[in-house]
Amino acid sequence: MTSGESPSESSERQEFRRQAALLGLSSVHISSPQKPGTIRIAVGGSNVRLCGDPMDGVSYGGERGAVLGFSKASRRRMLQFLQSVDREKCGMPLFVTLTYPGEWPGDPRRWKRDLVAWLARLKRRDPRVWAVWRLEPQRRGAPHYHLLVFGTDWLDKGWLSRTWFEVVGSGDERHLRAGTQVQLVQSWRRVMGYAAKYLAKDVDQLPEVWRQGVGRWWGVHRRAAVPREAMEVELKGGAFFRVRRVLRRLIAGPGVSGRKFWPDMPDCPGCFLRQGQRVGLSAEGAQRLIAWAKPG
Repeated sequence: MTSGESPSESSERQEFRRQAALLGLSSVHISSPQKPGTIRIAVGGSNVRLCGDPMDGVSYGGERGAVLGFSKASRRRMLQFLQSVDREKCGMPLFVTLTYPGEWPGDPRRWKRDLVAWLARLKRRDPRVWAVWRLEPQRRGAPHYHLLVFGTDWLDKGWLSRTWFEVVGSGDERHLRAGTQVQLVQSWRRVMGYAAKYLAKDVDQLPEVWRQGVGRWWGVHRRAAVPREAMEVELKGGAFFRVRRVLRRLIAGPGVSGRKFWPDMPDCPGCFLRQGQRVGLSAEGAQRLIAWAKPG
């Protein structure tokens, strides 16, 4: 059994680790600095980063200013976080919506306190869960939350409605009946679809209270519980430029020559997907790309 291999892992994951070791890939802390000339992949996810080439022209780093809206950079960071999650270990999430009643507080600090209080109840109910949340304004100006809740495959609708009703101090029976929604997401394709449609969608026109700044628009509840692992390898000489060329072509989109860098690409659904000017590539797809790029 190779280093990092676990008896509980699937045979496919164990084979992936064996092949990765042959290519020189080794585990690194997912938040550690990346050296130029290396490619880092998220194990079990769909996030690949080649260091040494700013593929999307975005400048990373620097001090962040006050949060005045849901920026393109925030959207990118949220999607990249979801792409870095180990899908085999975390399973399918629940998609949860929390709304406010007709009378709702106008103080954004109160909105965040309500969310923290509800998440504390969720943790007491099941200490294993973690979640990605997104704050969004409704047309009437009221805040509501969309969440992807991981670590559990069931959440009683009665418990959900009652706890949120109590946390916000609603008192409106209509809100008790219709203030929440929950459903199980069936596939990771739908997870990313929900993320793009609900969690990551842009807001064109904001109510006045929102334009003054409402703090963070998205976050992760219990980040330490999120299963994420990264592997990295240095690409020397021509291998680096071959990988860079393929990633640039993937970013450029359909119709670019050289896109199919392995023969059976059409039979490899999910090997890559496009997110704006970024590319999400599966760990298995990245491994095959590295094997193709390195000299035999």
